[in-house]
Amino acid sequence: EQALDPDEIGVVKLNLTGLAADTAYAFVFVDDSGARSLVGRFRTAPLDSSWRVVRFGATSCTAQGFRPFPCLSHTAPEALDFFLSLGDTTYCDGNQTAEQYRESWHDNFSSQGYLDLRASTSLLMTWDDHEVENVNGGEWDVSAERMAIARAEFWRHNTVRPDPDSEFTLWRTLRFGRAVEVFVLDCRSERVVDDERYISAAQMDWLKAALSASTAAFKVIMNSVPIGNLVAGQPLDSAFDASPFILDRWEGYPIQRAEILDHIVDNGIDRVIWVSGDVHFGAFLELELDGPYQGQWDVVAGPGGNNNPLASALQQAPPFTFVTGDNNWVLFEADPVAGTLRAAFISDTGAELASQVFTSVALADVT
Repeated sequence: EQALDPDEIGVVKLNLTGLAADTAYAFVFVDDSGARSLVGRFRTAPLDSSWRVVRFGATSCTAQGFRPFPCLSHTAPEALDFFLSLGDTTYCDGNQTAEQYRESWHDNFSSQGYLDLRASTSLLMTWDDHEVENVNGGEWDVSAERMAIARAEFWRHNTVRPDPDSEFTLWRTLRFGRAVEVFVLDCRSERVVDDERYISAAQMDWLKAALSASTAAFKVIMNSVPIGNLVAGQPLDSAFDASPFILDRWEGYPIQRAEILDHIVDNGIDRVIWVSGDVHFGAFLELELDGPYQGQWDVVAGPGGNNNPLASALQQAPPFTFVTGDNNWVLFEADPVAGTLRAAFISDTGAELASQVFTSVALADVT
């Protein structure tokens, strides 16, 4: 129970302790008049020793003009263990004041799709560019004051616990039994184009060490912008080929891209799956057609609400096994006993658009 400051009405964040592992909990908010909120539910993570199947979802890119995000309402019946929000959760382009940023977050989170999603499971959050300002390549170019406001409102509105040792650190890992370890990246706030830096050296060193140490069956890297090679060998719309757009993703930073992918290959780290957003289409994307990274996969999830008619220009041929521009979220089922991770795209109507089963970085069965 907690009394609320009237100025904080609308956003309540509590740090809960003493919860049992692998247990479903429900919660509700009641105001002084007796009015009740929707009942919210979440399930705590299983112990590291648990062999049970873990089910989770993911999407990106929910622009206000596509409310109420009907595809997200189909998450609620699935009783997911958690949900990955990959960035562009709301579009704050042009905002300047704290009030404007709060209105953008409120517009989306008060929509039916987000009400259903956020009441049904816990969210793991990162950000992409639109949480601050749209970037078509490279770095944010906003004032220090505006960046401070955007960061503060991201913390205010999202289920992210501040790191006491850092002013603003999003990257972290979360473990769910033997099935899954999630590696949350920050692929936006540490970029320096002139230094060919996509993420900081500290984040890169942390990611390599954490992947090497993980004993989970599947290592799911929560990546706001694709690491798959979108240009080589694929006749894409010119927007994806042209500079500066390539600087919007890992492909524009080949030294760091090679550093992390070489680390995975050289150390034999199996069952690494990248889950990415940003590009307004969903896809199963092999990282390269040939070479050392062939057989590694990027699941591009979303858009949750920003469907892309240009996706029809993408061929469903290597490096893609499936592409959709329709609004969607992706349902994942990780089975540590079978050693499989199934991913299925779910549409606005709740229909399954396509699925793929991953067994290792070098083997995938398509259905």
